[in-house]
Amino acid sequence: MAATPFEHDINLPILPSVNSALGEKTASTKHLPPTVTLNYYMNDASSKFQSYIGFGLNYTIIFEEKVTSNLDNPAVIDVLAGGGAISGISSTDIELEDSFGVTLHAGFDYALTDEIGISFSYYKLDIDTEAKVTTTSTVGAYTGPLVATVDVDIDPSVLMLGLSYKF
Repeated sequence: MAATPFEHDINLPILPSVNSALGEKTASTKHLPPTVTLNYYMNDASSKFQSYIGFGLNYTIIFEEKVTSNLDNPAVIDVLAGGGAISGISSTDIELEDSFGVTLHAGFDYALTDEIGISFSYYKLDIDTEAKVTTTSTVGAYTGPLVATVDVDIDPSVLMLGLSYKF
């Protein structure tokens, strides 16, 4: 599978109480998950209808991470810091690492004619990464950088509908 970049909202998983008060989206990112799969075709090779299942690997390139006002918030950063009584923050940033993961794949191809066919595929990608959240925070009289890391699971489902022409 090759595609244009996907965009996803991120909810940091350790913030359920804060998320319910402020909203779910804490950040967003774009990613490109080139994927290679091996497929097992279940029908006879001469059949017009070819269903398959597959398994593969993806390497996800993550870029253009952005925080929302829900993450750029002293209460949220206080939760990330483990309750350090943060009174102010500025310049919150998030960085996500690229990821290796497995992919499940299923679908079918159908030959409309000897030259033209249609296909439908479903992919389930495992994209597990680590987010590094950095902000300048104020705790009492101290103002300085605060860095926290959080595991993030993106794990999208991808549907594909295609048209093929054999020549």
